[in-house]
Amino acid sequence: MLYPHFYSNLVEGWFDKFLPWRKVSPELLTDVVLIAPSKDYVASLDGGKIPKRQDFQRFRGRDKKRIQRWTHAVDRSEELGEQFINWASSGDIAAHVKPI
Repeated sequence: MLYPHFYSNLVEGWFDKFLPWRKVSPELLTDVVLIAPSKDYVASLDGGKIPKRQDFQRFRGRDKKRIQRWTHAVDRSEELGEQFINWASSGDIAAHVKPI
């Protein structure tokens, strides 16, 4: 299964995803290829993280700043798509696959 995700860590269960001990069992990931940005990439975004829905509350009254951060993340995401296409079309994508 090809699984594009926001982060390289996976948490089993949606409602308790913030509990640090919740991890996905490796046995469930034997046929999963996870595509996710690196920690360095995420850290390089405005605020050091990927924008999320809660930003509407966090930036209440500061819509310009919220929109700026979201637009920056969208613009930067093109880098990820281009890199994936380059690796896939070069035939060298397996060199960039790491075990979870």
